[in-house]
Amino acid sequence: RDQAVIDRALVAPLQQYQRVRVLLAYALGATLHERWHEANATLDQALDLAEASADPHVIIALAADLQAPFALLPGGVARYERALRILWRANPATNTTALISQYVLRATVQMWRGHWDAAAVEMQALHNFLATTNTISWQLVNLGGVQLFNNIIRLGTAATDPALDMLLNIDESQSNAFTRSVAISFQFHYARGQWLLGNL
Repeated sequence: RDQAVIDRALVAPLQQYQRVRVLLAYALGATLHERWHEANATLDQALDLAEASADPHVIIALAADLQAPFALLPGGVARYERALRILWRANPATNTTALISQYVLRATVQMWRGHWDAAAVEMQALHNFLATTNTISWQLVNLGGVQLFNNIIRLGTAATDPALDMLLNIDESQSNAFTRSVAISFQFHYARGQWLLGNL
């Protein structure tokens, strides 16, 4: 059903920032169903649209909706780096969503390039920003997996910081299906991280 809705949206008269978001949704579906070539081709379309646009809404839509699994695709890290170059044109410091996206993209790139300490610096900077501005962002979901495995490699432990602990203990008192799925996802990744460390 999701795919049918996305297919209809792609032929609808959308604004450019909406088209970018729909393309990224399509690419995520293709990624999760192991259609790597199709996912990459669709990601490239979204990147091309944002690169050709002077509208900051288009650029921010691209940066905010890039999902963590995209980094795992062939050429995925290079696409993240391209998205960062595009985002810098939108002056991220002037927009909260853009600034959060910049931290997340940079941390992800640093982690996948093997720069563990630099990735940790980016993640700490983001959490400091969120704490001082009292901002909540679901971009933390994209960051959480990166943070977990960065900690395993860099520190030899699955969770050593309050930000990651918060993700592992999401308040479900007023939860819905989405927050429950996020909580389950991070519990799974945490368990896998402990397994990788031999902490059975």
